[in-house]
Amino acid sequence: MIPEQLITGTANRRPQEAILGTGYELLIDSASTGGAYELMKFVVPPTLGPPTHMHTREDEHYYFLDGVFEVTIGDQKIDASAGTFLHLPRDVPHGLINVGQTEGSFLCWVIPGNLGGFFGQFKKPWPADQKYPPVLTRDDIQRMTEIAESFGIEAAM
Repeated sequence: MIPEQLITGTANRRPQEAILGTGYELLIDSASTGGAYELMKFVVPPTLGPPTHMHTREDEHYYFLDGVFEVTIGDQKIDASAGTFLHLPRDVPHGLINVGQTEGSFLCWVIPGNLGGFFGQFKKPWPADQKYPPVLTRDDIQRMTEIAESFGIEAAM
């Protein structure tokens, strides 16, 4: 069965929530796929992106919709823009930054579907009247750090 989110085209709309200064929407949750995967959309303002980190329980796959990004996977740096697809295997440090001058977006497939619960712990509303998602705060970082290990996520040094 095709998820309603993809039939109605909600994957094209702007997310209404944010995590860590980035627009976020869980398009297909783990429960809908029997835990097999999740699909998320991220909208990243210029000069931002998740710092280098590592997942020990899942692989991620990025498909870039627009914008210009520099993605780090292990020791490799990759330029990514619309149409780029990347596999980020578990146990390999990775991160990205929007190096463009406008926001950029990408879809993220997580296999198996384990991250929606992690992000659900600290997501917040992204008001329609704000150009960019709410900024990252010390409280956000503290909350993320407190729960990351329980989700098999490690900050890479």
